[in-house]
Amino acid sequence: MEHKTTYLDNNILYRAMRLLYSDTDSLVDRLAPEGWANSPYHFPFEVVDGEREALYQSYDTVAAAYKGKFGPLSQQYISKNRYEIDFTTQASNSFSAETELIYLIEYAILQLSTNGLFFKAGAPYSYYLIDDLDLEEQSYLLGIELDLDIIMTPEAFRPTAARADILLYIDLSVLYAFIIGAFCTQGIDWRYRNDELSGLWINHKIATRMQKTSDKPKKRNLLEILNQLLTEIENGLPPDEVIGYCLTYDRLPLGYPPTIEDIKALNQYDFDL
Repeated sequence: MEHKTTYLDNNILYRAMRLLYSDTDSLVDRLAPEGWANSPYHFPFEVVDGEREALYQSYDTVAAAYKGKFGPLSQQYISKNRYEIDFTTQASNSFSAETELIYLIEYAILQLSTNGLFFKAGAPYSYYLIDDLDLEEQSYLLGIELDLDIIMTPEAFRPTAARADILLYIDLSVLYAFIIGAFCTQGIDWRYRNDELSGLWINHKIATRMQKTSDKPKKRNLLEILNQLLTEIENGLPPDEVIGYCLTYDRLPLGYPPTIEDIKALNQYDFDL
């Protein structure tokens, strides 16, 4: 059986994204019936009281510690990073709900590619990833074609690290459902994949080989750790991507909950494109 991984065709990516981008007003209303400004989806783009000062303080603290040991630090360290802080904590009232939604769609598509794999329905042995540059290109083209309220320069729309990280903890399952549904119309399905589990399996195999030729005391079996994580995943709440898939297909995606057999099978693919 041939095992292949490549990037998703740009034409398919474009058509799926067009379905989402051409209906942004409806998506905003469906995601945030209480109003976009009052929703968790808008929060990562808000100015947070005290955030700018806290970021200033972190750089001032590091600069003071350096000065105490080695003498004054280049003033550029403070001035350059204060400029970056000012830029990423600027008032966001110039950003529309549509612009923020498109940012979230791009983020969610990349998360689906990071935590899973796309494949053509009925052909689950040739998997596809999505390249971030391809995603940006299609977003740019659609922004022009549909005359969207979108920021064309990615650097001009950049939340702070803390607000970007909060996206990992906001419930995006409904947004994932819309995205997975858009890919479904193009005959593209999605399956779950967990890089941490795959890494443990690979390290377990390496450790097993090394243990056979080593006289050192045996360390904790990585396979035990892997099995423990598999049990925790099976007994825990599914990630938002999986919930979004269930909302679309009314069933769990391929690969969830993960098993050692599935991890071993995925190990035959090369995902370092």
